[in-house]
Amino acid sequence: MKWLKLALSAAILAAAGIAIRYVCYRPVRCHDLTTRVAMQMKDMDQWGDPTRVTVATRENLARLEPCRREMPWNVNLQMLVAANYGAREMHEDAIRVYEDALRYDHRPELYFNLGIERLKTGRVDEAIEPLAVACSIRTDLITEILNIDVRARVMKLIDQRATLLRLPNEPR
Repeated sequence: MKWLKLALSAAILAAAGIAIRYVCYRPVRCHDLTTRVAMQMKDMDQWGDPTRVTVATRENLARLEPCRREMPWNVNLQMLVAANYGAREMHEDAIRVYEDALRYDHRPELYFNLGIERLKTGRVDEAIEPLAVACSIRTDLITEILNIDVRARVMKLIDQRATLLRLPNEPR
């Protein structure tokens, strides 16, 4: 009986240790990793060496993907993974990650980045909708759309939606 109590106590302690590791350690580790990679991504713009950027983004993705799969609700992590895919010219993967992130949050940055990635793949018609959503929430994003024709289409869609939302007796 004494050995049974001892074995049961050991099992409880082991389970508690595993729970603490999964509940506390992994999110902290992933948060630390996310912070370090985000700082590195800011520096990448000034590197100027595409080979160095490719190697860094490959390493970033190898480290970030397990965290993303463990914590899919972490939208900042999702955006960082998608940005690394975009930096590697893997736009379809970036689109997939942005679409996954939209299941958890509806930030204008997610819609905007999704639209930009779709533009990079040549799917202009599919890019207009998320760009319009993002720019109707955050109007400052419209200036970041470099293609003038796309910008005009986005602004036209935003205007059409604004007209539909007005009350009949509201001045135009």
